[in-house]
Order: sequence, then C-alpha cells, then structure tokens
Amino acid sequence: MSQAKAAAPDLILHNGRITTLDSSSITLTRRDKVQVTFAITSSTLVRNDGATYSLTDLHLLDITTLPSDVANVEWNAWLQQVGGYTYIYGIEDTGGSTFPNKYMRIARVPGTDLRGTWTYWTGSTWSTQQTDATRVVANVGNNYSISVIGGVYTLVTQDTSVPFSNQIVMYFSCSPTGPFTNKTLLYIPPEVGSSGTYHNSNVIFYNSHEQTQFRSGNCLVFSYDLNSLNPADVHANVGIYRARFINVTFAVPN
Repeated sequence: MSQAKAAAPDLILHNGRITTLDSSSITLTRRDKVQVTFAITSSTLVRNDGATYSLTDLHLLDITTLPSDVANVEWNAWLQQVGGYTYIYGIEDTGGSTFPNKYMRIARVPGTDLRGTWTYWTGSTWSTQQTDATRVVANVGNNYSISVIGGVYTLVTQDTSVPFSNQIVMYFSCSPTGPFTNKTLLYIPPEVGSSGTYHNSNVIFYNSHEQTQFRSGNCLVFSYDLNSLNPADVHANVGIYRARFINVTFAVPN
C-alpha cells in the first residue's frame, strides 16, 4: 500500500470552476506527463490515488489510501458500471523490450465509491489480494475502453503487439471480465507514419477509447491522440498534437 500525498492541482480550470461533466470518469495528463484518473459522482471527483475533490471548485476534501501492491500496475485505464459494482480496468506495463509487455487487469468495488473494498479478478473468482489479479488480455494500450453494445462487452484499444502500432482493434466478450476474443480491426489512423497525411515517420498515435458522453444509440464516438517522436514536429505544427474523433455505427441484432 502506498500513502497518497496532497499535491499541486492536477487541473487548470476555466474561471476556476467545472460546471458539468457527463461521464463516469475522466483521465487527464499533468504538465509532468503523469496521467491522473478521476471517478465522477454528483458532487465529487475521486482521484485514482484516493484524493477526493469538490466538483464545483476542486478544493481537496480528503485523501484515502488505495491499493498499489503490484509493480508496474496502474488502475486508471477505464471505469465501468456493471450491476451493483464499479469495475476498475487497469494496465500492467512491464516496459520490457519483448512482447507482449502490456496486459489488462480487473478489479471492482461495490457501488460507485472507489474508497470501498477492492477485489481482483483471478480468472475464475474475486480475491481481496491484488497479487491474485490475473492478466486478462495481452497487447492492450495504456488507455482503452470497455463498452456494452447490444449486451456484448467490447474492448477498444491500440494493438500494442508491435512497437508503435497503427491499428485500433476491438475484442468481444459476454462478460465484463472476459475472455475478450475475436480480435477485429476497427480503424487505422490515417495520420500515422511516413505514408500518413503528415508524411512523417515520427508521427504516432496512442490512447484510443470510447467517448461515452457522445454515444447515441448504436452510434459510438472513439478518440485517439497523436504525437511525434521528434518534439520539433509538434512545435512546427501544433495540429499534430490534437486529439482525433471518429464515429462508428454498429449493427445490433434484434
């Protein structure tokens, strides 16, 4: 267990106030490049390290220690409400040079309060020990989404089976804990690589996931981020760094 510490504000607010957030979670990147995920309730933001903030002005309310017992595991990829639980989808990123080196892990808490009792999916049951959490899917990105379409759980992620992949893929499952199978190519970002719209081999993409606040029926909106391996490219053309959004409509059987 690691003790969370109060730190400088993670958000820059317009006029010092957040008015509405139509989502169950939000992930932001701080100036020091650290990603921070918040669970959103009607009145609070609960950070993935246990700090709770007021939704109206982001003043710190309290800090609760959350689980962090396993090296290379971060519980900030995605949150999903399933029945009476909040499922917390994590990423194990070993950082190794051999592949696969990224894996999905799953935890959950009763209700919507991340400060509740965490249990971890072992592959067959739930355990109170984080070290029992199994590797559910290999080759996922550090940010991905779990969506329910026509009663089917779908995983959308960058394919990380090769370095700097240019593919967004989708997997399917009848359960929020998997197994996720039938890997399907969803989209190839047209901006990436020497043959992309920037004609620049340094341009890469990452962090593909659904934007749930824009879902309408069986039409979903997915986003992905772009960057360049050469920072000078972004300084010369800030458009490289802007997020992209795509609409995907699914045919859902009756």
